[in-house]
Amino acid sequence: SGAPNAYWTGEMVSKGTWEIYGGKAVNVVASFRAYDSVYSFYKDQDLLLARSRYAPVRAATTPAGQCWAFYMCGYATDPDYAAKLISIIKLNGLIQYDETGIVEEEDEEMTKEEKAAFEELKAKVAELAGRQSMDTIPEWAMEAAVAAKKAGIVDTTAGGSYDFYRVLTILHRKGLI
Repeated sequence: SGAPNAYWTGEMVSKGTWEIYGGKAVNVVASFRAYDSVYSFYKDQDLLLARSRYAPVRAATTPAGQCWAFYMCGYATDPDYAAKLISIIKLNGLIQYDETGIVEEEDEEMTKEEKAAFEELKAKVAELAGRQSMDTIPEWAMEAAVAAKKAGIVDTTAGGSYDFYRVLTILHRKGLI
């Protein structure tokens, strides 16, 4: 699920799996993202893990801590998820790749397409950041903002986000404020 981005085109594949609900395993058919390349998968995973929901995963200082954080953040419903990941890490000696002193390879130069996708993503982020807190009330929302303040729904209408003003306008147009 989610909106397509520079690394995921929106394609999905449905597969049978199981989830834990109310302490019981339930068979379900779930939709999973399908990618054009392994590179696209990892880049999209980076975007997912950058979300505030996964801050505990990024803050964890050990692989085991990250495994538990993934579970606690709701990434999986299996209460044994973290223990299973930790077991795989231990059985395959994967911890060696997290130790300091490993020389990392240099990043490859971005392709023309990747640079274009990156610039598009930066522009979208800048647009969204601008919507977080607007300096002035948009003209189209002024009447709704005044009505909301007068009705005591909000104590201030200054510095709202684009979506804040949209919601006020919708409520006002529906006669709810």
